Parts: sequence; C-alpha cells; structure tokens
Amino acid sequence: MSGDNDLLASAISGALRSFASDQGWERTTHSAHDDRLGDLFGLKELRELLANVRVPTGMFRVLRDSVPLPHKPFTVPVLSDGRHVFDALDPVVALQAVSGGSSLLLASLHEYWPRVRTLCATLSEQTALSCEAFAVVSGADSPGFAPHFDPNDQLVVQCAGTKHWKVFAQAGEVPTTGDPVELGDKGPPMFERDLTVGDVLYLPRGCPHFAQSGHSTSVHVTIIMRRLTHSMVLADAWDAALERRRLADQSLPPFWTDDASSAAAAVQDLCRELLSALPDLIRTRLGMDAAPLR
Repeated sequence: MSGDNDLLASAISGALRSFASDQGWERTTHSAHDDRLGDLFGLKELRELLANVRVPTGMFRVLRDSVPLPHKPFTVPVLSDGRHVFDALDPVVALQAVSGGSSLLLASLHEYWPRVRTLCATLSEQTALSCEAFAVVSGADSPGFAPHFDPNDQLVVQCAGTKHWKVFAQAGEVPTTGDPVELGDKGPPMFERDLTVGDVLYLPRGCPHFAQSGHSTSVHVTIIMRRLTHSMVLADAWDAALERRRLADQSLPPFWTDDASSAAAAVQDLCRELLSALPDLIRTRLGMDAAPLR
C-alpha cells in the first residue's frame, strides 16, 4: 500500500511540476493523464468508506440540481449506551440520492481515508505546500455545483466515470472565499472538455468553473493546495522578529503626544532593528541557512 501511495504521489507531483514549468502557469489550466490515478478513490473505495466510516454531519453535503439539501434526511443517529452522540451520513440513503442524480461531497477526505491522508502528506512534503482533499460523487448527468470560484489552487483527479468541465479565466482580484458567480460576461471558457479516469486537471484559484457528470456515476478527488505567498513569508518573519525583541511590547508613555517626535523616533529605531533581522528570519522560514541574504 505504501508503494502504491508513492506511485500516486509521484504521478501527481510529476504532473504539477510539468504544469509549473510553463510561464504564467498559475493563471491557466493544465491537464495530464496517468492510468494509476484512477486507483486513488473509485467506486469500490467509496463503498468501503461508507460501510466502515461514520461521516459526521458537517463533513458531507448532498446537492440536487446544484442546490444544497438539508443534512437531516441523509443521516442516522450514532448512539453510545443508548445515548445520542452525533448524526452521521446514512450510506444507503446517500447512495440512493446519487443514483437519482444528486451529488455527494465528502469534505476533508484526508482526515478519514488513509490512502488520501498519506497522499496529501507526501504531496505536502514534496511541493512545500499545504495539501488536503475532498471527494465529489455525482450521479449520472448531474450538474453538481453551480458556477463558482475557489480561493485556493486545486488538482482535480478523475477516479470514476467522466465529468465535463468548463473553466473560465480569472477576472479581477483573486477571491478569499468561494462564491457563486454569473458567467454571462465571462466570455468563452479557457478550458472545456471531459475528464476521464486517470485525468488530472490543475484549476487555478479564482477561475470560475462548473462541471457536469456523464451518463454514469462520476467520482473525482480534489486536492486543495494552499499557496505560500511572499506576504505570508514576510508576515511570519516579522512576527518572529517581534517575538525576539521584547522592546516591541514597550508602551508609549501617557501624554506621549506632548513629544510625538520622540515617540516616533523610538518606534522607528525599533523598526530598523527588526528590519535588519528579517533576512535571516526569511531564510529560516524557508528552511535555508541563516546567512544574510545577498
């Protein structure tokens, strides 16, 4: 099993490395194919998960015609000594809903499915990005989610059936939350085709998209990749600099406005001291030597 996970991680990281070699890769879609990726989480694994894992309310969502449905009809109570502990996904009702054309989202799949957990951990180590995953199971000819964009980069791995994707170019500032979007003024999609088993699609953050399953049940796993931005590295280094210099906690005295120039000079002196420490702290944050940047 460990060897299988290594092969899957190698296939995905290899595809991502090839995508990242293209200039402007983070603003456009890329796709690749590897037969091994179909083994990640197909229908067999789905049935095994539903038979052996209690998926709690809040970790799944059922949609019909792109509309999220109430959780309650799709749950069964989990009891301990006859007492209600929590509500969990009812696998029978959930699979019936999927057979009827609904979609089932399994959130945070990496938390309770070992193969996906190991894969995300391996990818996080290889890419130096924080990776997590969810799965979407869609009945035949299901539209899944309404057109929307997401705040993080994603890799979509098709594991069963087919799904027709339309992805549009980023428009304006990248969002911080995923929201529905109107496509009337987006122009033609920059990516449109069916994903088949073994396909992997790189979906940049902020790109409006939607997908519809083919004529059979579709399963895909989405790997979320949280970018490490320059501002995040700077913020981490700045926080580390502040922690190392207790003078930063020194308060301005009462009536400091009587001599605001002296107060400003004291803060500016501290700022210069903190800035001088940033190069080493940036290198430490990025796992490099603490030698000064050149």
